[in-house]
Amino acid sequence: MSGFKTEEFPEKEYKGSLQSDFVNISVVWLRITGDCAHDSKWNMKRHHHSFYELHVALEGFVRMEVDGHETRLEKGNCLLLPSKCPHSFLEISPEYKEFVAGFYLDFSEIGFDGRYIRNAMKDVVPWKPIASSQPLRQYMEDCIRQMHSQPYLPTGVALNICLLLLELSRQVMPSSEGLQVNEESLVSDIRYYIASNLSKGITTETVAAYAHISARHLNRILQTQAQKSVNDLIMEEKMAYIRRLLKTTDMTLEHIAQLSGFTNAYNMSRAFKNREGMPPGEYRKSLHKK
Repeated sequence: MSGFKTEEFPEKEYKGSLQSDFVNISVVWLRITGDCAHDSKWNMKRHHHSFYELHVALEGFVRMEVDGHETRLEKGNCLLLPSKCPHSFLEISPEYKEFVAGFYLDFSEIGFDGRYIRNAMKDVVPWKPIASSQPLRQYMEDCIRQMHSQPYLPTGVALNICLLLLELSRQVMPSSEGLQVNEESLVSDIRYYIASNLSKGITTETVAAYAHISARHLNRILQTQAQKSVNDLIMEEKMAYIRRLLKTTDMTLEHIAQLSGFTNAYNMSRAFKNREGMPPGEYRKSLHKK
């Protein structure tokens, strides 16, 4: 692969990172590209990157050469290119638009989820498009939303990339054909899902739909694995998020309530006081006294 252009990105250009017990991820870039009336807007030359690159076609089509194979990526499909995979653009339709993300993955401390993603990555054929499912598209939209949120919380971007990769792994290697998803990993996955969807007013039913099991079965699993209900996990994540915003921002309580999934500041304040022993305004003041 000598002669290919390898792009290097300094730490300051990273869009977010996440370290967990199953995968470490550093997001290099994340954007929606389009309006490509001129090829000069795209790197048409054969090149490769030192990180993974995900392309999701949103409109139109693109013909690419990937590792010596010609492929056509159309609306509703995606390609996942591993690190150092040579590729180039051969033809781009005028209306082509795509979501593209570049990220490093490290499975040095590997748990069940990490093994699942790692094994699925091995089964990915870079030049064969994969249908982008509704959950995958949702995580993609959440990534973009996190990029434009105020305050900008980069971990949220990396978190949604992780969820996106888990969903992509399910499509590439369904549990019936590969590793069986165990209950412990399901609880971990659900925690990540809840944390990244708080502002949507997440409920037990939406979490159960995400896990593809009944709400009753889900609560039974959580009681066994974590001695908690779905509502307990949702409230824990809400409180953790509120504490973080109270500590790191000067947002109004109404804004914090909206971001954490409460209908208004009053309901948030009442729930926060019941859990933390003091109203959120008093909690914020106590932080400044330390």
